[in-house]
Amino acid sequence: MGMRVEPGGQTLTDKERRRQVIEDALLAFRPELRETFGSVIRRDVLSPQDALANLEASDVVPLIKHRAVVDGYLRSRGRTRTDIRVPVNRVLRTTIPEDRTIPDTRLDDAVRVLDELTAAGDSRLQQSYWVKWVGATTDIFNFSTAEETFQACNDSGGAPKLTPKGEPTGTESRLIVADFWSDLPPSAFAPYVDPRNWPTYSTFWEEMTELPAGSFQAKVDPPKGYDCCFSETVKIFTERLTVPLQIAYRELPDQSRVWARFNISRGHYTSAVPVNVDTGTVSAESIPGGPAPTRVRATKYLHWSDSGRPDLTALACDLGWSELMAEMIYASLGKVPVPHNVVAADQAAMAGQTAETGKTTVDDAVGRFMDDVMREWKKSVNDYAPPLNHLVRRFTGSTWNLRWVNDLLDVGKVTADHSGNVASHVRRLADALQRADDGKDDDG
Repeated sequence: MGMRVEPGGQTLTDKERRRQVIEDALLAFRPELRETFGSVIRRDVLSPQDALANLEASDVVPLIKHRAVVDGYLRSRGRTRTDIRVPVNRVLRTTIPEDRTIPDTRLDDAVRVLDELTAAGDSRLQQSYWVKWVGATTDIFNFSTAEETFQACNDSGGAPKLTPKGEPTGTESRLIVADFWSDLPPSAFAPYVDPRNWPTYSTFWEEMTELPAGSFQAKVDPPKGYDCCFSETVKIFTERLTVPLQIAYRELPDQSRVWARFNISRGHYTSAVPVNVDTGTVSAESIPGGPAPTRVRATKYLHWSDSGRPDLTALACDLGWSELMAEMIYASLGKVPVPHNVVAADQAAMAGQTAETGKTTVDDAVGRFMDDVMREWKKSVNDYAPPLNHLVRRFTGSTWNLRWVNDLLDVGKVTADHSGNVASHVRRLADALQRADDGKDDDG
């Protein structure tokens, strides 16, 4: 991992620097947080302009940049808003796809959309505001389905929960809910739902250490997965929060759902643990009738028990779960490396969904083909989804070959047993692959 040296001589890893950039963007626009968490921040709080300049220069994923900008702008008034218009414009420009050319005047229009959102009088980033922002600017930023439908977090609710000792907490536990919808199948999210990999994908997760070493239990019978206790460490500001968790990870045989359940491990719980409730689920699941085939959802209950420190569960969404879910979106599209601790079989299973090809026409053709065929199969051929995926995966990498049309015919044969409308989809995919083949150079 790369290193950066701060002006004061402090050396930070890229991950630590990224975490500070996200934290600073939050603190710059929320003075109440500086008062509440000043004892654990332990560094100068940047001005909005400086925080935005760092956000612009960072490799923070576009979705988090957008939400930081929208939230910060909504919370600004008067002179501050005037002073941040240019920095906001610059941050937004870094989120535009590289193949798009957007004039400055159109970005100025986008910033004016933020003024319209503020007219409602509420300074919080609500889901209705996010929907309006996406709807008014998607021609600029080309938002994916997952970005459009992203919701994080509804953390104003709560519910009574018991401590690991079976005792009531006295006050309600904080409920955190975040989710998005994706055009990818649930299996595409298996490595990211698996808690073992959260430190790889999240800026705020530092460790998931097996408790005790060698206690990992793989589950062979369906649904496959594992059971294990882990020591989870999350860092917010200068605080490292370590919680022992009992985790059960599962995948249904047909890959229509992958999920992880977690709860505080009673056997490893002590008074040193800063929370006495930490329970929930993270899942990716096929759900008919939604804005996309797959819903990815995180639900978590938290209750702070350490009276000697400020209640950091209030920041668990803004500085943790939102970022982890956003990273899932881009990681599932192949935007970040696959973690080293994902087994080879999982990598192979993911190859068809996450690899990026060099020919956009092939990507489009395969995606359209999958959509058409799976629509035909929706009611009666769920059992045939695995063989279909196995065959079509061969066409999603850069090594596809037109001679594999026999495999396409096999796809058609399997599906034709259940639907008579597949032939047209196969023909369209073959035509698209032929056009792509014609466009290849001598090196393929």
